[in-house]
Amino acid sequence: GLVTTHHDELARETVYQDLAKTLPPHLLKETWHAIGRLDADTTGLLLMTNDGALVHHATQPGSKVAKSYSALCKGLLQPDQLDALRNGLPLSGGVGVSGPAEIEVEAYEVATTWLRITITEGK
Repeated sequence: GLVTTHHDELARETVYQDLAKTLPPHLLKETWHAIGRLDADTTGLLLMTNDGALVHHATQPGSKVAKSYSALCKGLLQPDQLDALRNGLPLSGGVGVSGPAEIEVEAYEVATTWLRITITEGK
């Protein structure tokens, strides 16, 4: 998959390189930004814009713009684990604790749990 970054230190293909292949020539000179991000092994809608004010508003935690994700989790998550997600968890790399999240169980399958996670910050 593609990574959501302007320059990848591992030389992987980025969403911006892929976007440049599809844009008409008059739009190639614009500076494009993603609102949100996807990792190489994820799928979803990624909004692209050349409006810096929109990017700032949509990505700043103070704006409280809700972002929802479906996540397939290993194991059958128990109520205490779901509450830990809702309340915030320590993040790797010493960057603090995640903010609160709305957590909804979408489905339990064999040894997995599908969650709908809604957050208003990007950590």
